[in-house]
This record gives sequence, C-alpha cells and structure tokens, in this order.
Amino acid sequence: MNRRNINSKLVLGLLAVTALCACGKNTSSQIDLTYVNYDQTSLGDPKSLKADVNFWTISGKANGDALAVLITQFNKEYPNITINVTTQGGYPDLEQKIGDAIPAGTTPNLAYCYPDHVANYLDANAVMDVNDFVNDPAIGFLASDAATEGQHEENGTNVYGVNDFVKQYWGEGTAYQKNGVYSVPFAKSTEALFYNKTFFDTYSLSVPTTWEEMWTVCARIKEIAPDKTPLGYDADSNFFISSCEQLGIPYTSNTGDHYLFNNDQAKALMTNLVDKYNKGYFVTKATTANGSYASTKYQEQSIVMFVGSTGGTSYAATDNFESGVAKVPHWADHELKIIQQGPSLCFFHRGTWAQKYASWLFYKFCSRSINSAYFATSSTGYDPVRVSSYSTEYYTNWLADNKSNTFGKVATMTESLRDNYFYSPVFVGSSNARNAVGEILANVVQNNVTVDAAFNTAISKCVNGV
Repeated sequence: MNRRNINSKLVLGLLAVTALCACGKNTSSQIDLTYVNYDQTSLGDPKSLKADVNFWTISGKANGDALAVLITQFNKEYPNITINVTTQGGYPDLEQKIGDAIPAGTTPNLAYCYPDHVANYLDANAVMDVNDFVNDPAIGFLASDAATEGQHEENGTNVYGVNDFVKQYWGEGTAYQKNGVYSVPFAKSTEALFYNKTFFDTYSLSVPTTWEEMWTVCARIKEIAPDKTPLGYDADSNFFISSCEQLGIPYTSNTGDHYLFNNDQAKALMTNLVDKYNKGYFVTKATTANGSYASTKYQEQSIVMFVGSTGGTSYAATDNFESGVAKVPHWADHELKIIQQGPSLCFFHRGTWAQKYASWLFYKFCSRSINSAYFATSSTGYDPVRVSSYSTEYYTNWLADNKSNTFGKVATMTESLRDNYFYSPVFVGSSNARNAVGEILANVVQNNVTVDAAFNTAISKCVNGV
C-alpha cells in the first residue's frame, strides 16, 4: 500500500475543534522590532479579526493538499483571516526569494524555513522573536486551552504548550546566536534505513544496527550480487555531520571559530568512508554521475538499502518487493544520534500587528495535537511536533490502519527516536559548512585529490562563502 489511508470524515470531525482566544493591536505596517503588550480589547472579538496573512511555502502536492484542509478548518473559527499561500519551489528557492525580499521590503508574514536560513534572516533583523507570543496572557499557550491544543501527562502532571512539543523540535528554534524563539516546528522528519526485506529474507541477512555491522553486510551483499550496490546514502552532508555528532568529532560552533571540522578525527572518518566507497559498499547522491537519489535505484533493485529522509517515504514505498524500515546505524560503542529535519516556520517583522497576531493564531491552530497529527500523516512521512499528537484517536487509528505499510513502519520507528535527535549549531554561514562537508567525499573519489586537500577546499569555501 503506497498511499496513506486517511479517513476524511474522521479528519474533518476531529479538526472541527473549539476556537482559540486571541486579540491584537493594529499599528502601522512599518517594521517594529519591539513587542507591544497590546490592549487585548483593541481588536474586539477575535473571530472578527481581519487580516491577510502572506504565507510562503515549498512545492509539494501532498503538503499543499493537507495545508488547504487546515486552512479551511481555521477559517471556520477565524472567517475574516485570509491565509494566502504562495509556493516558492524548493527550500533553496524559498531561501533565495526571501533573501531578495528582505532588502526590498516585500517579505511574507510567515514562511517555511530551516534554521540555516533563519540565521541569515536574523542577521538582517528580519524575523521576529515569538517568545512574547508564546508567553502572552491572552494569545499564548494557556492552561485553559490545553485540552483543545494538546497536553500529555508526565509524572502525574499534565504538561501543555511548549512542554507538549517534542523537546528537540522546539529547542531547535531557540539555538540561534541571539536569545529568543526565531522559528517554531511545523512538521518534522529524520532519516531512516530503508532495505529490501525480500532480498534480506532470501539470503538470511541481518539488518545492521551499527556501521561496523553495515560494512559486514555490504561485503556479504557484494558476494551474493556483485552487480548490485549494497547501500545508498541520499544526503552526503547528513552522513558526515551525524557521524561527527555520534563520534564526538568537532564540526561547527556557534561561537569563536565557527568551522571546526578540519581536524584529524574528521579526516580519519573520511579516510574510512573513502575505503568503503572504493570497495563498492556504498554510493551517495554526490558521488553518482548524475547526482541522483538512491531511492530510484532502490526501487529498480540495483541498490539493496538506502538511507533517506522520512519526509520522502513515498519514494521508498514500492510494490516490486517488501520494503523494510530500520533506524540509521550508529557507530559502535557510541550513542545513536540522528539528525532532525523538516519544515519550521518563521515570522517576519514586516506587516501590521493584526497580520502578526493572525499568523501566530494560524500557527497555534496548525500545531494543535490533532492538526499536527493530521498534517504529518497526510503528507509524505513527516512526524507530528507535539507529544500529545501520538495519543490522539486520529493518530492511533491511522497507525493501526497503516502499520504494515512503509508509512506505518516509518512512524513506528521514528516514535522511538525522540531522545536521539540532534540539531547542529546555526549561525551566518552554517549552511556553507553543511554544503562544503557534503562535497568532501565526492571531491576525493571523483577528482582524485587527497583527503587533506578536500578538507582544505571545504574550509576555503566556508570562509569565502562560496
């Protein structure tokens, strides 16, 4: 079963929940960098709040369809708030367009983002610290709204608001060089090991849990099927960064000398990976001739396993064979650390206060436990951002209906990873580091340069902002 089994009647029924309490102060449309503790009666009935919110997203039919449903339900509570969604291509396109819009004064009110992007927006003083919204006595995360928005029990106490979000998901939005909350989690993904279970069962192979076990399995696959590539890894950057995180190898830092990865430990890691690549054990997106994703070759069965984003689970689902799902291996004797991905949202200074409040209300609505669960299961392998989402009737019913397909397997696997997620330091230029380290392996194996030379090139690109 390649598509998620969504019970639309159940969704619409559960999405029709009670209204939020909200209000705001409508001042000028000029940029105001200071939060105003507004008179909560100034806008009257929150349901009468009038505002047009310009929301920039990325392309994707599944995401767009799920978002459209949420907007329809939101408008039942706030009929005078219009959410204008504009898709801007992929994440690089979105980042570029926002970068162009900042000096032009044409930024949206709300946008999809990754932390590396926000670091640049923050440097330009373009994004808001929403911590004041979070703690606002009228429109923040209130105990009185917990039953509607989502709560879960910890040690006999109901927790809500920020504490109901998966800890690392919320923490990512506070990890900038400037104190505050500059992005908030919308939907999250990570990486998974997708493997051809039919092939594994036929040849009695064990699914590797460590990278050392992985190389043993890869060697066996090469013996069984010399024409196949045992493993593909879609994100070269993730492979390097996650390995550094697990092994305690310096990668980057928020302070001081940002770029720390040009060190002997990292070079030893890369030398090991080059050796395994030369043995034919794995390929990455950057090391393939046309830069193709491993999922394509996986479905064609020329690759037996691949590590890819859970946000792209649909590309791993196939009727050609049974697809298994497992955690990405970790390095032996080291704790599993797995990178978190997926869209967050950031709020821009530009706009009226009514637009800012309306944007916040829309985020609160989308992040309710039921709505976050709906968006995650309606798109392409995302996880809900709230802990309470996982115990909603909608989510548990969906998981029961889908437990045997690839989407359900991914959801079951990722639910056990909450304490293993990490995020890298973010600063102006952190995206340069991510791009540069993702090119090191390909530079060595394709251009016949030494590991030392490849690292020197990567550092140069970071420093020079290439």
